[in-house]
Amino acid sequence: MKDNVVGAIQQDPTPDMEPATLGVLAELMLAQAQEMVACKAINDKMKDAIVAKLCAQCDELFSNVMRSMQKEEVKNLWDSDWLPIISGKQAIYNGLAQFHQSKVCNEQKAIGEEIARYLQNIYRFPFQFYWG
Repeated sequence: MKDNVVGAIQQDPTPDMEPATLGVLAELMLAQAQEMVACKAINDKMKDAIVAKLCAQCDELFSNVMRSMQKEEVKNLWDSDWLPIISGKQAIYNGLAQFHQSKVCNEQKAIGEEIARYLQNIYRFPFQFYWG
């Protein structure tokens, strides 16, 4: 769509129809679609290795969306709420990927790597963990 829309419009495109904007929106839709696949895998209690990979892909896709949304030609188009939401989703899926991969490490008796992955999550999300 982003390649064909400018040629199909008889006038200058509005900012939401610019190729750069459509590219960001396409990346966002891909990240959201992958998010649904990861959520389904978690709800269906799929193997931790699969869930870890799906969550890692979400992490990467939302990270790409963040970079794209901050580009000069499009950064003024988004409400101020969008960047924190995308950043939060990226962090959540990074944490979920680390968590599920740590469970895989436990199964493989890679205890040192398991602990390292747990610690990475504790440092990233200190408000979620209570030692008591």
